[in-house]
Amino acid sequence: MKQAILVMGHGEQSTILQKTIDILDDKDIDFFIHWDKKYRQPDIRAKHSAICFVSPRLNIVWGTDTQIKGEILLLKEAYKSLQNYKMFHLISAVDMPLMDVSYFKKFFNGNRSYLGFDNNSSTVANRVRYYYPFSNINFRAHPLWTKIVILTNRFLQVDRWKKYKETSIYKGPNWFSLNREDVSKVLEANLNKFFHSYCADEVFIQTLLPQLNNHNHQSNDNFAALRYIDWNRGQPYLFQMSDVEELRKVKNTEYAFARKISTPRLIDKVFNE
Repeated sequence: MKQAILVMGHGEQSTILQKTIDILDDKDIDFFIHWDKKYRQPDIRAKHSAICFVSPRLNIVWGTDTQIKGEILLLKEAYKSLQNYKMFHLISAVDMPLMDVSYFKKFFNGNRSYLGFDNNSSTVANRVRYYYPFSNINFRAHPLWTKIVILTNRFLQVDRWKKYKETSIYKGPNWFSLNREDVSKVLEANLNKFFHSYCADEVFIQTLLPQLNNHNHQSNDNFAALRYIDWNRGQPYLFQMSDVEELRKVKNTEYAFARKISTPRLIDKVFNE
């Protein structure tokens, strides 16, 4: 069964990504990479996996619809491939695998998808209700701009989601492992309602695929997505060399990837030493 790993990367993250590819390098696993237009595209290689850098390259800005467009670009490129991939995994270039290649291939059989849902967020609707006119501004880094946009929307009584009142809005981690059937549903959907929003990359797939909500994992939406992420020690925590034993304990369990890591040496230590 062929699988596609979709990578969002930028800056100097390529050394970590190369180590991830080294671990999962296999004829049945290929990599589709979007590298932020602001940075030089790195030289990434594999012995067995195919490596595809998607285009056009976008200028990705945190919290804007450019993140959604980057993900969709990756999904479209992989979905239309003649390889007929059965699973699609979205990661960042600073994530590391927590499964060796044989375990990874056995774990993912294409029968189900893995997506996290945060059912405790009361303000999620505001992310898509208001109109954010700029895709080149990180609104978290510019709180004054955010305040101006929100006040303007409230003054004009903007509620873009009103016409979609039959649709509930859900939130969760933007990292996922989806099978081909669910990717097809995402690509066939009307995505315009998620553009010009705030952090809607954590909203759009959960809202399009609400049937994947596993209520048994409401307390840990990252676990539902098979991602090992620690929000208690950081935003999120950056795993260090001192965390090798912690990561070894969850290797080849029910976590596919850990996010984020500080150095490619950590992957070597967890897998090879």
